[in-house]
Amino acid sequence: MSGTVYERLPEDESDFQRDVEWAWQHPEYWSERLRLDVADLVVSELDRLGLSPTELAQRMGISPALVTSMLRGNHDWTLDTLAKAGVVLGIQWLVASAPIDGVASAPAQVTEKLPTIRNENAR
Repeated sequence: MSGTVYERLPEDESDFQRDVEWAWQHPEYWSERLRLDVADLVVSELDRLGLSPTELAQRMGISPALVTSMLRGNHDWTLDTLAKAGVVLGIQWLVASAPIDGVASAPAQVTEKLPTIRNENAR
């Protein structure tokens, strides 16, 4: 986890809505949310495939401790580790965005199959 210092609102202002509005204005909230969303998606795929985190680590060529740390949300996923996990799990990562002030209509998703790429030169 990052060494983020969390500010506290004065007691008389710390209702839930204000806390949410405060969080939405800080990148640390969004970073943590993304880290945990990715971990949840990977865990779901591991369950679907019947793989353990240790097997995932072995197939990705990284340490089981690192995979465990990432799945707990304690370590950032790099683009390289996401790509490796995607290949092992047979999924592609899709990126979407939504305005912060609205509810995201499409959270990050995984698909089960990569698209087929046609080679126009091969006939």
